[in-house]
Amino acid sequence: MLAGPLSLSVLSTIVSRKRWRIRVCQFENSCTTSNCLQYFTGTSGVITFFNYDQASMFNRSTTQYLNNLNYAICIRKEAGYCSITYTNVRNGVEYRFQLNNVKSSGIRTVPQEQAGADVINCPNDYIILDGSRLCGDKLNDGLTIRNFTLNAPITVSSAGPIVIPVMTDGSLTGLGFKIFYTLNRCPTV
Repeated sequence: MLAGPLSLSVLSTIVSRKRWRIRVCQFENSCTTSNCLQYFTGTSGVITFFNYDQASMFNRSTTQYLNNLNYAICIRKEAGYCSITYTNVRNGVEYRFQLNNVKSSGIRTVPQEQAGADVINCPNDYIILDGSRLCGDKLNDGLTIRNFTLNAPITVSSAGPIVIPVMTDGSLTGLGFKIFYTLNRCPTV
């Protein structure tokens, strides 16, 4: 736990007065896997990239994810669960997934409205699920559905902690992601 006062500064070019309600929670280091900037518990939940839901707050049609990030999203593995499924589709509604990369020529590494997977397609802005770098405009690692113009659920078996690395560089941004996860029970023998 952090001892002493915590200072938070907000710089704005807006002159009008603002009121803030900020909730701060501190966890002991032993409660989470180290280096997790976002930490989730429970058998299901929603992982939202920073700024993803902010468009409606500012009456904008799009937002931009943050540049120059290198962090981990962690999910506590619950007892009796052996795998996890990720999807960006819930109740028939697609939540946009967008992590952009461009070549030195300025051309996108992944065509618009397609998923990208691997180091060549996703060199700078990506998340890693089951060892695969994922980027582009769709969430699809190509293992369940080979059509990269479609979103596809991704299921990962894990014996250890569930860690999702996230990386962005400073060259460009996009919408980010909202991903739903569900832990899957171990098969009974």
